Amino acid sequence: MNKKAFTIIELLVVVAIIGILAAVGVVAYNGYTASAKVKTAISSHQSITKLIGNESMKCNLGSANLTFTDDEGKNWSLSCPIGSSSTARDYFYRVVTSTFKNPFQTNRGVVYSANIKTDGLNNNNHWGFVSLVPSGNTITVISNVGRTDGQTSQGDIRENTVTVID
Repeated sequence: MNKKAFTIIELLVVVAIIGILAAVGVVAYNGYTASAKVKTAISSHQSITKLIGNESMKCNLGSANLTFTDDEGKNWSLSCPIGSSSTARDYFYRVVTSTFKNPFQTNRGVVYSANIKTDGLNNNNHWGFVSLVPSGNTITVISNVGRTDGQTSQGDIRENTVTVID
């Protein structure tokens, strides 16, 4: 009988090749997901900054009071024109918390009540979080956007200041 079949060596070579390809794929996938999370955090930071700036401008240009219903069904409002950056921060805290999610910790909102920058909250436990810091006529948006280079002790901090009172 002359049957053609694969030898055990040939099968082991194929299994080894599949294993190597799978290992390379998992490493590449982890790199892609880490990069996507950082890009999402950067995009959220930019969107939050624009949201606060645009809504503040609309409010100060004579719009009726700003209103928002959060994800728990509670209604929030901000009197126009804006009289206090702290009051505006409280309103935007609710808006941002309900609208944006942390890409690194998907079960958490994105806003962190402490000041990420001054409190030294920049390790990987705080990646993806945003602080809204009122001061005078402005709100400073500070975000810990994380990193992709393997360094977990410190994330990259992004900071933008938005004028909320004309």
